[in-house]
Formats: sequence, structure tokens, C-alpha cells
Amino acid sequence: MRSLLTFLFIALLTSTANTATFTLGKVGNGRNIAGILIEGEIVPGDFAKFESEVLRRQNIDPIWLASPGGDMIEAMKIGELIRELKLSVWAPSKNGLLFPAVSNRANAVCASACFYLYAAGVQRRGEVVGIHRPYLPQATLAAMELDAAAQAQSVALGISREFLTRAGVPQSIIEHIASIASNQIVWLTADELSSLNGFIPEFDEWFKAKCAKDPKTHLPLTMVGRFECQSKLLESEQAAAKFRWLLRSAPRSE
Repeated sequence: MRSLLTFLFIALLTSTANTATFTLGKVGNGRNIAGILIEGEIVPGDFAKFESEVLRRQNIDPIWLASPGGDMIEAMKIGELIRELKLSVWAPSKNGLLFPAVSNRANAVCASACFYLYAAGVQRRGEVVGIHRPYLPQATLAAMELDAAAQAQSVALGISREFLTRAGVPQSIIEHIASIASNQIVWLTADELSSLNGFIPEFDEWFKAKCAKDPKTHLPLTMVGRFECQSKLLESEQAAAKFRWLLRSAPRSE
């Protein structure tokens, strides 16, 4: 089993695609906006680039997602860091509004492996989100015997299920992913997106408790007041999470 897992990871990490870009978000007139834009296909090595960008920059929230997919394992690594740093994610809208300018309109989607980045956000927004089941490259599968190929595909699906379950994706969507052929993309419906968009339940309940009343007047906060309270709390939590990650990733002297 261990040798199969090793083979599977090598197969999933094999790609000849161009790497994704990680840049500051910009609107049509070239003005910078908060957040980092991930654009293009996700390939091995992109996690290190993403980590470098988020650790050296300020105002990195949200993470704007403009990717047709790519490498599942690399996307999961990026997703783990997104969740660890308590970052929000924003997929493209159908009309292209409220989203940074992209260099290639074909990238104005969040599909396939990009879904793992979207799932990882502690707050999710967006409309153009596409899914299908994970798969190994056809050349890899063609070189394998049927039983080995079936087992490898099963392992890949298991890895996907585990990640998405931990990210809090509803089981109905996880099961839907498993049913969609790898050469198809199914776009999430408005109902499915409504079950995902917004803060993840754990954060939502905490914010409701923390931002219910004004600490001075003890009166209920207005909608604007709750938004400001949540923003300040999230910013503080993100700064603390980033500091902890920097401490763990710093070189240790012998």
C-alpha cells in the first residue's frame, strides 16, 4: 500500500502545464486592491511561491481564485495554508464584477483542483465554481494494470474526500464530486453555493457570540457594527496565525 501511495503522489505531481501566478489583486484601471490573485493552472512548486507571497506581503486577504484547476496535491497544500492563516477566498462572479482583472478570461473560473482552495477558505464567496472527481493522468493509467489503476484512483478519491470533509464541505457535494467524470465540469448551483458561501460554521458561531452587543452600551450592534467587529477580530486572528506560521517556518540554529 505504501508503494502505491508513493506512486500515486508522483503521478499526481507530474505536470507540464505553466505555473500559476500569484500577484496583488488589481482592478481594471491597474489600481491595487487588497488580497492576492491566484491565476492559471496549479502545478508542483506553486505552494512554495504562494507561501512566499503571503508571508512577505501585507493585506493578503482575500485570496482571489482564477484557476481552471491543475495538480490536486499542490492545491491541497495551498489550501492547508489558506485555512491555517484563516484567509477568505473569492471565486469569480458570473458577470465579472467585484473581482480583480485577470490576464486571460479563460481563467475567470474556479474549477477542478481550484475547488480545494475554495473549500479551504474560512469565508467563501463567488459564483463560478466547478467540480469533478480527482484523477490520474491518462498516460499514467494506461501504463498500469486494471487492478492497480482502480486502487490508485480509489486512493486519490479517498484523499479528496478526507480533505474536503476536514474543510467542512457538505457530504452531498463530496458525493456529487465522486460521481462526475474527470473529463466533465459541473458548475455548482445557487443552492449548493449557498451552503458553502459565507463564514464556515465554526467561525460564524464565534462571530455571532463576540459581535452581538456593543461592549460599552450592551445594546445590540447594527449590521455595520457587526461587520466592523467581525473584520477586526478576523484581522487580529489572521495576524496571530501568520506569526505562528513564520515561527514554525523560520530556520532553526543547531
